[in-house]
Amino acid sequence: MKKILTIILLSPILFFSACNAGKYVNAKGRFIYTSGDGSINSINFNTSDFKTLSIYKSKTMSTIDNLVKSDDNTVLFGECPISGGCIIKQYSIDTMQSRLLRTGRLSNYIINHNKVFFYDKASDDKNWLFVASVNNINEARKVAKEPLSITLPNGIKQSIAMPVIQILKNDIIFVGEDKELWEYNIVENKTTPTGIKDCRPALWIDKRDNLLCTSWNKWEPFLLNLNTNNRVKISHLKGAYGFEYIPENDALIYGRTKSKYLIGETYNIYYYSFLDRKEKKIKKDSHIAAGVWFNNRTNKLQ
Repeated sequence: MKKILTIILLSPILFFSACNAGKYVNAKGRFIYTSGDGSINSINFNTSDFKTLSIYKSKTMSTIDNLVKSDDNTVLFGECPISGGCIIKQYSIDTMQSRLLRTGRLSNYIINHNKVFFYDKASDDKNWLFVASVNNINEARKVAKEPLSITLPNGIKQSIAMPVIQILKNDIIFVGEDKELWEYNIVENKTTPTGIKDCRPALWIDKRDNLLCTSWNKWEPFLLNLNTNNRVKISHLKGAYGFEYIPENDALIYGRTKSKYLIGETYNIYYYSFLDRKEKKIKKDSHIAAGVWFNNRTNKLQ
């Protein structure tokens, strides 16, 4: 693995409300996201009011478990009906049409290898992490067993299976059966333990050569150096989730839940720049389960 760069500690965050956020957000493009309820929406960052459109709605009572870019005009996502198993679909933003690819969930697409990683049940009736070529997606190869759920301090069982994350040209990171991070080399078809524990992997931050994680028992984000296991907490992002990274702007989009009045909660979408260390509220009363960024070089989104 390549040498990891030194992390610069993050300064205290500055906040801006949604009404004046537009002039502080430099990113131009669209954020395609799901709230997890069977719908997919688009936020236009080219408008000062961050205009939002609904672009997909499941025909059945379903949840959507992940959303990833497969090319400049399409996304892959897992759709899980309330009754029945999960399926992986491909959706065209241009035609607004979807097509079924196969069974599975928590998919991620590795563009430079034309490979899809996903979880599904195998012939042994156990859940596995698989990899397959998009051109022959039903011919899948096992990578590792899916980790079992953990029990949180409040007694609730939580799945720790997460979509794989690409960290290098030929390498991805995933949560292993032992609940630790494992590395998989796509070319060599080889898995390697990292020995790193207590990391819910969220995304790879290119410009910082670090993995963004949250702890399993507490939703506390931190930057992880995979070579040294050094961790730098990002305290001002505590409670954030649904992260998406914008490399061109060295920025994050994410959701955060806040208490509302004496009871109840409110969900908001935020934008945070690592460069100026400012947080901006982009959209009120909207929840993120997963999302993907399309910049303005993508012609179909103009």
